[in-house]
Amino acid sequence: MDTEAYHSNKGDLHPGHRLGGLIHCDITYEVVLVWKGGMFRLSVYLDRFEASMVALHLDPDMTRAAIQSALTQMAAASGLRNS
Repeated sequence: MDTEAYHSNKGDLHPGHRLGGLIHCDITYEVVLVWKGGMFRLSVYLDRFEASMVALHLDPDMTRAAIQSALTQMAAASGLRNS
């Protein structure tokens, strides 16, 4: 067992564990597509993202509406039309 340590989202220090060369961490990753300047199936993306956060016991300290607003602002600022 690896003896590296990591901080939880509660600020606690825990021993780290390696599995197949990967380190477990407090993160979830989902991708939302930008199509014709808008986000494709954003509500489905947000459902997946929220389910992933619940499964990992993560609290983004943002409401769903705030997350949606942040994503909309980032997509607009990026100038992406299709990705």
